[in-house]
Amino acid sequence: MLLMFIFKRYKALEIQTQELVSIDNKSDINQMVDQNTDTDSQPMFHTFRAKILLTALLSISLFFYTGIEMSFFIYSATFFHYLPIHISVQKAADLQTVMTATFTAGRLFSAYVSSKLRPRVMLSYHLCIIGISLCILYFGRDSMTCIWIGDTLIGNKFF
Repeated sequence: MLLMFIFKRYKALEIQTQELVSIDNKSDINQMVDQNTDTDSQPMFHTFRAKILLTALLSISLFFYTGIEMSFFIYSATFFHYLPIHISVQKAADLQTVMTATFTAGRLFSAYVSSKLRPRVMLSYHLCIIGISLCILYFGRDSMTCIWIGDTLIGNKFF
């Protein structure tokens, strides 16, 4: 946030106003109001109900995402130690260290990328990479190389 404040500050958009056209007839005003308040022509996210639903879904998503992230940070070394390939405690700690290092590097990288991409695009590719890394960790649990790749990817995208 500090880097974005220094290098790419937010600039408020100037509000452009249009000059009002004088309308002599009240029926013309009512007709214009009716045309502007037509709910069928408004996108879904402009309705109050949709905003409440979107807010609730995002809150639930963040709640579970944060819980999963913290659980993975806390218990991943134990998970790696008790895999069928019997990873040593030292290797499990090394995997944990790599994951936290890529987590830190990923946050730094995302601060730069966030100035270039829209939030929807960032969220989409982050969720795709997290899904891919979880699949690698699940299906490659018998391969040390797959565990290293999956752990590095998931550390990079947990932020």
